Amino acid sequence: MHSQFPEDDLYDLLGVDAKASTELIRQAYRKLAMTWHPDRNTSHNAEHTFKRILFAYDILRDSQRRKDYDRHAAVTPRSKNTKPPEPEPEHAAPPNNNRAANLSRRAKISLHEQLHGCKVKLKVTRTEYCQRCDGSGHSKAAPVTCGKCKGSGEVSSPLGLFSFFSAGTTSCDGCGGTGKVRSACTACQGTGVDTKKTGHLRFDVPAGIRPGTNLRVRGHGRRGRTGEAAGDLLVRIDIAEHPLFAPDFPHLRCEMPINIFRALAGGDIEVPTLDAPLSIPLQADMLDSTELRINGQGMLDGSTGERGDLLLKLRMSAPQKFSKEQRALLAELERSAANDPAQREWQRRLRSASGVKRSTVQDEDRE
Repeated sequence: MHSQFPEDDLYDLLGVDAKASTELIRQAYRKLAMTWHPDRNTSHNAEHTFKRILFAYDILRDSQRRKDYDRHAAVTPRSKNTKPPEPEPEHAAPPNNNRAANLSRRAKISLHEQLHGCKVKLKVTRTEYCQRCDGSGHSKAAPVTCGKCKGSGEVSSPLGLFSFFSAGTTSCDGCGGTGKVRSACTACQGTGVDTKKTGHLRFDVPAGIRPGTNLRVRGHGRRGRTGEAAGDLLVRIDIAEHPLFAPDFPHLRCEMPINIFRALAGGDIEVPTLDAPLSIPLQADMLDSTELRINGQGMLDGSTGERGDLLLKLRMSAPQKFSKEQRALLAELERSAANDPAQREWQRRLRSASGVKRSTVQDEDRE
């Protein structure tokens, strides 16, 4: 039952006492999740550490599973000192001035993939630099004297019509002031580029990722030239459009039409979710644009391990045309409502109005 991480003492992993309350366990988990979630922590062991923390929380927040774990741990002692180490500092990577530029891309995942995690396959094109010149574009032969400045590294400033004045000097732009130039690499014609290769990169997207998060894929950015490490690929994760649900992280929004007859009658209605459809009760005499909140049917929040809610807005709809059978049913409904108090009162007032009219006519006849 607890063989996934058999070496862990779950209380020690979360940094709490074995008698800690559920609320203290929740607080400890959230604090660790903020530190170790792969969206926030780029260290190599972040994902594995976060999974251990989430596993411990899932066991200890459930009273029955916690009791089962305590009984199991009593006969099978767990290893101590399993608390996660401090995260690796961000500056552990090579300094930026020794790295090639990062690249940015976008990828879309479905709401089901956001809920369960997935692998993304991304088409990428990367530049391969010339191996003969290490991407510099220059020949490895010895530099030669610059023909523009004759090796001095300086050239006279042009003064145009006023050339009779003493001319100043500036650094030669042909050699950068060194007086020496290097010939172009014959393999790449001085471009430093060999070819561009297209392939597919596969990487994991953790369950519960927040839309708009950038995932860092180490070493898959721009290739480094001489003395440079490769940059990183930053992939922004967005949610693909869904035919029913609109993300409002961590919640989902949905507009669902409901027939006016069902809205008046009430009863159970079937509501779609990311999992199986749910049957929920509906009160009679529902108003248009009523919003229902269905707990725990939204997106997964990876930082807490909990799901948001489904916010369902019900929009009342009525038939544009009625068939003969529908009109007959409506007439029957009207007859059945004849004893409605409001209808009885209206009929009484109609009779009173007719009596008033007859009395007025009789008075006029007497005159």
